[in-house]
Amino acid sequence: MNKLTLYPERYSPTGNVTSEGVLNQLGRPKLDMLAVLVRESVQNSWDARDNSAAFIQYGIAGWTFSAQQRELLNKVVFPQCPPALGLKDVLSSTQDLQVLAIYDRGTEGLGGPTRADELPQDNESNNFVDFLRNVGQPPDKQLSGGTYGYGKAVFYRISAAHTILVHTHCLSHGKPQSRFMGAALGSPFTYKQHRFTGRHWWGRSEKDVIEPVLDEESDWLASSLGLPNFREQERGTTIVMIQPVWDDKKPEDAVQMMVEYLLWYFWPKMLEGDGGVPPIRFEASWQGQQIEIPHPTEFPPLEGFVQAMQRLKSSSPQQMTGLGEVYEVSTKQYSQYLGKLALERIPVKQRSVKVGQDTAPIPTVSHHVALMRQPELVVRYLEGPELPSTQIEYAGVFITDEAVDKVFANAEPPTHDDWVSNFLNERREKVYVNTALREIKNRLIEYVRPASTQAAPGELAPLGAFANQLGALLPGQTGNAAFSNLFARRRSIKGGYAGNAFETPVSNAPRTATGTTAPNLGQPLPSTEGLFDRSRIPSSNGSLGDNSDGFGRGIDAPVESGVVPSSSLPSESRENTTAENMPNVFDRSEAGTVGSSPNTETAAPSSHRLGKARISRLEEGELVILDDGLPALRIEFELSFSGNPCTALVSALVGALLDGGEIETEPPEGSDVPHILYWENQQGQLYEGSAEITIRSSVGGIWFLIVSVPDDVMVGVELTAVVQMDKVE
Repeated sequence: MNKLTLYPERYSPTGNVTSEGVLNQLGRPKLDMLAVLVRESVQNSWDARDNSAAFIQYGIAGWTFSAQQRELLNKVVFPQCPPALGLKDVLSSTQDLQVLAIYDRGTEGLGGPTRADELPQDNESNNFVDFLRNVGQPPDKQLSGGTYGYGKAVFYRISAAHTILVHTHCLSHGKPQSRFMGAALGSPFTYKQHRFTGRHWWGRSEKDVIEPVLDEESDWLASSLGLPNFREQERGTTIVMIQPVWDDKKPEDAVQMMVEYLLWYFWPKMLEGDGGVPPIRFEASWQGQQIEIPHPTEFPPLEGFVQAMQRLKSSSPQQMTGLGEVYEVSTKQYSQYLGKLALERIPVKQRSVKVGQDTAPIPTVSHHVALMRQPELVVRYLEGPELPSTQIEYAGVFITDEAVDKVFANAEPPTHDDWVSNFLNERREKVYVNTALREIKNRLIEYVRPASTQAAPGELAPLGAFANQLGALLPGQTGNAAFSNLFARRRSIKGGYAGNAFETPVSNAPRTATGTTAPNLGQPLPSTEGLFDRSRIPSSNGSLGDNSDGFGRGIDAPVESGVVPSSSLPSESRENTTAENMPNVFDRSEAGTVGSSPNTETAAPSSHRLGKARISRLEEGELVILDDGLPALRIEFELSFSGNPCTALVSALVGALLDGGEIETEPPEGSDVPHILYWENQQGQLYEGSAEITIRSSVGGIWFLIVSVPDDVMVGVELTAVVQMDKVE
């Protein structure tokens, strides 16, 4: 293998751009430099995508050069080091020589001419020249991610030696070709009365210019240095930065942070398309060990942004579940449609950021909108007002319309991380950008306003129609969510009549703690009128009709309901027949100790032909978001029956869980405690939220309790099942 030749660029008589000018074109980015690297490199890959490929593969790899690779670098790749660069110091250092590679596959590679004074052929890209020769050359694709062509300077700035290696598979004159080249940006210098710009290339010398090493030699060099390989006929590019600047981070932490930047800014490209394949498959490794990249829905709060994107693209966004809105953004002054905005409420979940919390674009609760152009790469997260509840956050997506996408692209700085109207010359275009940002902020202000406190009467539907169910909560979870742990007991008590048990299906059910009514849910539930045989309801003095069973239980609720009305019981029965003062119809010796066992069954002597009931399972709650935007816990429990048909009175004690495990139901002055909002059966029918509900054995099984969740309160729930006496058949 022949040594590569160094070519330092001399000033031409008409002048040149210096290396310092190239390095400074990024200015002083607001973002972390690793974030700029990730954003620029993914945008480059996206702009260079091969439309015939099913997807792009994008990777980040870091490793330490072996002694043999380091020797190859010294003797073959960089046999000459120019002054005012620092490469020689890096190569001669006793420190480990580390490298960071960014690579893509399924792209066009850096094809086209290798000289800037040559024109590309028809249907041929100019990628090689644009990346390694020209300065400030924008991509030639419509609706591309990049605009200025200056962002490539970040590859050099990441390297302590400002030096990179490039290996690419591409097409040249319609034929596959492999290319390898080194490049660096040092400081301008003078040598033997000649002035040099500080731009350098390493390759093979041909006439008056340096050219890349080609084909077999190119692939041999890349393979020997440990660069990612190519499959047959595969195209793409690998860019290696020599001795990366980690900014006091551990190398593995720096690569992990880059992974998190991929998630923050390129989650739209991780979502599966119509064929079940995402547009870009991302991967990352350090020292050959793969680093996990979670799906965006598993990286809070990106789940909300994904839902907003799905709503924005849905043909029927209002039919989707969850609490979201879609708005069209336009400028009245010029009657121009600018784009579409979608917003979504989600529960606050524990963050999975590992190393980049301080540099994350959303460090705490999300109250942001992801701004995007047509390429669907996140430009930045626009901050809006927060929701009143610390347990709920919202996420939004705004995508510009294709007709104005170029205007917003021109409003971006070289780092593509903002829209700045002052970058534009035409007044009309400035109005487009300013109007879009202003209208988005106005929509956010409206979105966080409390919902109306009055719902339309009689319009109700199952909980699923107004709740966005979002995964079971884990014990001991930390973070902003005060509901992170649900304490729950279950117990069974023998005997007893029904107390205040009748819970009609919800109709404008009061929300006493919040001062609002039940949500407007769209579809009315059946009225309770006519569900029961009114001739068997006891009169006000407690007397029963002919169909009474003698115990104040003359009402048979329909099988479809299985819920018995409290009005079927005489008032004196409801007040006085409790487990402690009931008539002596049960053998107390078998009652056992209340709450002594979570699975204690309620029973009675067989002569009274009572069945058995117990709370056999009580799950931790999952967060739901009500129609008014407030959080609640939906707690699942199972009511099991055995033996003769019977009914069970299920009572719920709900309050704040104290450190000692007690449930506090009386709040301190000025505070709120959890309270029952609804009961729900398996069919999604809701019942008003009092402390008790009577359930027949015919409709036992899975039930749900919906409980409010005040801020800074750990919820405690205790459920009790009491068997009620049915008439003897």
